[in-house]
Formats: sequence, C-alpha cells, structure tokens
Amino acid sequence: MKRWLLPLTPILSLALLDCGGTIDDVTCGPAYFNVDARTVGNFGASADARKVQAFLQATVDLNFSINDLSTNLITVCRNIGNAIGVPTTAYVPMTAGEAQVTTTCRPVYTEIQSIIRAAVPTNARLTLTAQPPVCNVDLSFAARCNAQCTASATVEVPQCSGQVVAQCAGSCAGSCTGTCAGTCATMSGTQCAGNCAGTCTGECRGACSVASSLRCEGQWNVMTNAQCSGACDAQARARATCTPGMVNVSVAAMGGDAAARARLQTLITALQANLATFEALKQRGEVIIGQAQTFLTTVEPALQSAGTVSATAALCSVRAVALSAEAAAKATASVQVTAQFSASLTVSGGANP
Repeated sequence: MKRWLLPLTPILSLALLDCGGTIDDVTCGPAYFNVDARTVGNFGASADARKVQAFLQATVDLNFSINDLSTNLITVCRNIGNAIGVPTTAYVPMTAGEAQVTTTCRPVYTEIQSIIRAAVPTNARLTLTAQPPVCNVDLSFAARCNAQCTASATVEVPQCSGQVVAQCAGSCAGSCTGTCAGTCATMSGTQCAGNCAGTCTGECRGACSVASSLRCEGQWNVMTNAQCSGACDAQARARATCTPGMVNVSVAAMGGDAAARARLQTLITALQANLATFEALKQRGEVIIGQAQTFLTTVEPALQSAGTVSATAALCSVRAVALSAEAAAKATASVQVTAQFSASLTVSGGANP
C-alpha cells in the first residue's frame, strides 16, 4: 500500500501570505481555481506560472477522477449489498472519519465471504472467467501538456496512444532516450521494442502499473522537467477511460442447506450484473493512482514556483495541496476496498457437499 506524504513546512510558510484569512480567501476564487468546473485560471506566461497552472490543473483533474472512482465503487457495492440482503444498519463507520467507500463496501465483501463459506463445498471456490477491461491513456494529451508547460516552440506533438491491459501482472516502467529510428514503441524496464514510425528524438517516456504500450509517429523534442512531467502525466491518467470487459461467475458444486444455496445463487446473479463494472473501476484506479505518487513529488517545487508568481498563485497552490491530501486519502481507501473485495471472491468454501 502506498503512503502519500505531503511536505508541511512550505505549506505553512506560504499560508502566512494569507494575512490571517482563511484558505478560501477571495484572492483565489473560482476564476483561478474552480474544483467543480475543473478549470484553472491564467497566471501568466513565465516558466513558473506555467508550472503552477499545470500543477493546479492536475490537482483538480485527479480530485475529480478519484471522487468519481469512489462514488462508482460505492454504487457497485450498494447494488450487490442490496441484492444479497445486507441490512442498512450494517453501513456504519468503524472509526471516525472513515471513508464512505470503506463503510459501504466492507459489510458487502464480509457478507460475500459468509455466503461462499456456507454454500460452497470445503476447499472449493467460485470460478471467475473474465475478459478483462481495457483502460486507455491519451499520451498525446500528456505530450501537448508538456509542450505548453515548457513553452517549447520546436515540439511536434506525436500521435501517441497508450493502453493498460488487466490480464498482465506485476509492474513495468521505463524510458527511451536518445534517437531511435524504427523501434522505440513498447517499453519494458529500460528496453525499447515494438514499432515506431519516424524518429523519436529526445525523451520518449512511458510507465504503468500493469502493462504498457506506446506508439509514436513524428518527432518528440520535449525535454521537460520533472515538475511539468509529473503534472502532465497525472492529468493524462486522470482522464483515462476504461471499457468494462465481461465476467462469468460459476461454481462447480453447491453444499449447505437449501437456504444457503439460494443465497449463493442470488450472489452469483448479483456478481454477474456488477462485477465487470467493478473490475473496470479497479483497473481505472490503478491507472490513476499509478502516476499520483510521482505527481505528489512536485508539490514542494510547485509551492516554491507559486511564491515567485503572485500571492494568488501561492494561495491557490496551498488550496491545491489541501485538496491533494483529501484526494490521497480517498484514493488509498478505494485501492484497499478493491483489493479486499477481490480477495473475498477467492475465499474457500466450508460447506458439506
């Protein structure tokens, strides 16, 4: 499990610019930082101003995507919980401030385990046959963002597409640097392979939590800094789209009494209706959060840049840091829920045949 740590010293020092006001000071109003509309104002043309804008836009995009992920996971858990008879009284937080997604999903996967143990024969399990979801990350968006952030006049934005495929396991990340003619498309570790029409000059990057492919046609001349790169990659991943696959749920045999078998059949029906959506949400969460850690390393540089731009930029950046902390907590809760939910489906049965 990843822990997201935010630097407090620069946050507190920049907060002093607020002159005793609140974090919602009118000098950082919706025209400059609008979370609901996912828009960020223009802070100027300087290098620092462009970096601040990229940081703020990445913050609102990630916040929106993580909230959307959490909301949809809650809906899926509620749908399954309602179908298998989880009482409304079960949806109670175990600790103060517990994330809503945890409060909602915990009693559902607990009930799933109970149903399987009561109706599936000892040491047997549910069988899940899946066509995995596919999540697409628009890497050309990241390229255009980087070009704008660095104000590069020479960049020719490549036609790039990225894909994360759920049936693979483990992690991969790598970079392709220098000039490579003909092959520079798919990255695994530090090796470049695949097909690349044209020439990749400068830096051709890709990273993923599961599996990655990148196709570039044209020239890639952006030599961007870490702050622009982290913010732009975070924006691209926040905008990832996932297409659900298909999941078939079955069991070789049933045990237990008639009531237990009936509950198991109800569970299987509920999983059939909701599990493909759940798997797509799980994969989307991995895509989004895969770049979030890198993005959060840009917090302190962004705050330093903001201090050189204007008081408004500084105040908006302080607000963005607070928003990032809230989003981080929700993201962590969502990742934990998807892992525990998946684990509940693999529990061994304990019923007599």
